[in-house]
Amino acid sequence: MSHKDSLRGLLKRILVAVLLGALGASGLCFDTAKADPNYLARQAVQGVILNIIRTIRDDLQKRTAPPPSKALQFTNDDSTSTRIYDDAFSALAYSGVSVKAPQAAQTTSIQYGMNATATGDNQQSTDQAGVTTVTRSVTTTGSGDITKTGIFSEADALTFLALGSGSWAQADGVASTTDGIAGTVSYLNGGFSTDFTVQNESTKSTIALNGLNTGVATDSVSYAHNIQYKFDLSNAMFIEPTIGWTYTQTRTKIIDSQGGHSTEIQGGVRTGTEVNWNGIQVQATFTATAFSPVSEDPLTIQTGHLGGRAVAKWNVIWSDRFSSSIEVHASAIEGLTSFGSTGALRWSF
Repeated sequence: MSHKDSLRGLLKRILVAVLLGALGASGLCFDTAKADPNYLARQAVQGVILNIIRTIRDDLQKRTAPPPSKALQFTNDDSTSTRIYDDAFSALAYSGVSVKAPQAAQTTSIQYGMNATATGDNQQSTDQAGVTTVTRSVTTTGSGDITKTGIFSEADALTFLALGSGSWAQADGVASTTDGIAGTVSYLNGGFSTDFTVQNESTKSTIALNGLNTGVATDSVSYAHNIQYKFDLSNAMFIEPTIGWTYTQTRTKIIDSQGGHSTEIQGGVRTGTEVNWNGIQVQATFTATAFSPVSEDPLTIQTGHLGGRAVAKWNVIWSDRFSSSIEVHASAIEGLTSFGSTGALRWSF
């Protein structure tokens, strides 16, 4: 390498360092304000995954619900009912041979699904210096899922979901694109359900300030686990408490790579009902969740604070094979507020 190339490399590093210092002074430093487009993409995709899993779960819990009990029993009658049966027919000179319906065998079935979603979000974040940044983003996803019922009993099911996503974000002086993949496994048995998701997001950002430009690359891997139990109420209503956690590892590369991690816990409740409108089934649900980033490195002004999320969703089941939904969501925590909506289409086979 020539001395001229070495000098150019040194000047480039100096210019980038000056630019990063200006970014920190202007509030665009991702570590302090959660304006990180990788964070925005993760939140949007996690919301989409929950949307899809809940749609599948609600349908499965309806289909696997046990039928109402009947007064007459033809399978596995107890000894008392069998004796009454024998006594009655012996009076008519019939042999006391009880003929019972065979016990139903456990059945299994496989269902496939395809999903397409689009999400728009608007986020306002304030860093430790009091500088506010507004970021607008659009996220699209495409996914496929497979569900098998009758794993251990007729009332349980296992679902696998694979998802790909693309996200575009714009803030003052920052334009970003994020590509992601995610995989989810979900299990339900009656009212109980649990799901686990692994998610990877890769973001490339271009930052322009005072005529200078530089690129920032951020990669993240997240692990999310949720547990819930659904209680059916009268008038087709239900209530479903839920708890969960999310652990995320991030790595940002500007000049040198810098790593970070965060742990978030959450708990809340989902409730809803459904109605039949001119032969079309409409499901309405509302979810309220409290969350807290209990551990973060590097620290942000959100660390240790308590925030809240709210989600309202309307799902329209047009046929056994097609449904669509619209969701509006909002969240707030110290130094960070956001709101947006998601539209989703689902095909089942």
